[in-house]
Amino acid sequence: MKKIKFTLLFLLLSSILSGKEPVRVALITGPHEYEKENFIRMMNRLKGIVWKEYVNPEAQELFTPEQADNYDVLLFYDMCPDLSDKRKKELMTLVSGGKSVLVLHHGLGNYNNWPEFARMAGSKYLLNPQIIAGQEYGCSTYRENTDINIRITDKRHFITQGVKDFTINDEAYGHLWQDPGLHPLMTTDCPECSPNILYTHRYGKGKIVGLLLAHGQGAFDNKNYRRMFNRSLLWLGDETLQDPVVLAYVTSWGKSMPDPNIVTHINYAFGHVNRTFDGIRIDNPERLRSIVQLKEKNPELKVLLSIGGWGSGNFSEMAADPQKRKSFAADCRRIVDQFGLDGIDIDWEFPGSNAAGISSSPNDKTNYTRLMEEIRLSIGHTQLLTLASQAGAGHIDFQAVDPYIDFINIMTYDMAGAPQHHAGLYRSEMTGWLSCDEAVTAHIKAGIPLHRLVLGIPFYGHGCDGIPNFIDYHNILKLDGYTEKWDKKAKVPYLVDNKTGKVVCNFENERSIRIKCRYLLKKGMRGAMYWDYDGDDPNGTLRNAVYRGVMQTSPQK
Repeated sequence: MKKIKFTLLFLLLSSILSGKEPVRVALITGPHEYEKENFIRMMNRLKGIVWKEYVNPEAQELFTPEQADNYDVLLFYDMCPDLSDKRKKELMTLVSGGKSVLVLHHGLGNYNNWPEFARMAGSKYLLNPQIIAGQEYGCSTYRENTDINIRITDKRHFITQGVKDFTINDEAYGHLWQDPGLHPLMTTDCPECSPNILYTHRYGKGKIVGLLLAHGQGAFDNKNYRRMFNRSLLWLGDETLQDPVVLAYVTSWGKSMPDPNIVTHINYAFGHVNRTFDGIRIDNPERLRSIVQLKEKNPELKVLLSIGGWGSGNFSEMAADPQKRKSFAADCRRIVDQFGLDGIDIDWEFPGSNAAGISSSPNDKTNYTRLMEEIRLSIGHTQLLTLASQAGAGHIDFQAVDPYIDFINIMTYDMAGAPQHHAGLYRSEMTGWLSCDEAVTAHIKAGIPLHRLVLGIPFYGHGCDGIPNFIDYHNILKLDGYTEKWDKKAKVPYLVDNKTGKVVCNFENERSIRIKCRYLLKKGMRGAMYWDYDGDDPNGTLRNAVYRGVMQTSPQK
């Protein structure tokens, strides 16, 4: 029978007065229920939260589509029993579709014989030896009444803001399986405890927080614990709060090795649909392997293979054939596993158009959606699936594609040629087809929320009258006989010829990037991407401006 608990009325009223709806938490308990009464006392002191308790096995009804709108966050407190295959599928669909999850301490032992829950939670307390992700692991350990020294590893994150390093007395969990791609917020060097004490993780669109602590009063009475526990629920309950993206496109023909500490994601360009329309051909695969090795320096770095690009064809033929589409998606899975990638980026830029000199069909838009669905099914929910989108938001049925993708990289560049701006933030007299702001608006109207939109920034300019049509930023700096000007309306620089006074080049600089980063953060966008890493100058002026602009002023981190 469901046991219903509500937080104090004044907490609800304070949430209403603050202008934000309280986060609705579904607390799943039973059958363990260790220290539950003390835990509930702590729950009743939380701010901005309302909650109900659901006791197993009836709690499993929460995973059904009919119940999904009744709460914002699933909170696993106890070591829950096994699930039926039907309930497993419902939980996977629920979380991958965007429902947030907080897994506490004992909850990491949930559904012991279901490896997918380990991938969902990001950690697993192993009650018996198991094979996860193809590797065998022994039993986990525990030690009660342990003083655990906690170090805050990400002081900018919403959850850990204002929390300093501290010591807590709790039960230590050791020898857990933990996903190497977790984003750790708190770690410990306690030898009896697995290192990542508090972390964020993702499963499809679902945000996950894992917390190894919650065994008793040693945790519940700790003010730092209560603070970050409360903020974890607030972060999970606000879908607009997402880990920010700083994404660099790195080319197969490039020579430099990117700095893995100033990006969150790298899209390797390019892979292509093969000649038989059923698999993937990768340009310079050895360079891709070297890019993946950068994860050794930054384990949180995500590396994706970008498939497509201007003039890359065979998409239309592949996507139109159900068997070839299925084979291509299976090859995406093979490539992810073989190279140790974190996902796939589809850069079929203009479905339905042959402007790039490739084949097309009136059915491309529909088949594009089918392709993305097939890839998602093949690569699973813990891998990323993203796409590059034309600035005007044409060619793709975004509402149909939305269930399968993680975020969208808007190509807010090449929107005109010199003397017009090709990436002006706002419209001015020098704007041609679109401005960046208008491109973002077009994607919102197409049905994509701001927190899944990534703003594109070019590390190159467009020139005319003696300056190349495409010219990298580092080569723009070498030009002689020109004066740099600033468009106050469009918020971008341009060059004029000293002799003729004509506008001959439009590009980005550190100043325009700072403004664009402030724009996207104020809007609530996911972050920024740029094409391409090697277009920058040797000092990394542009790429450092993007990283600082997104990460150091982001409200999320």
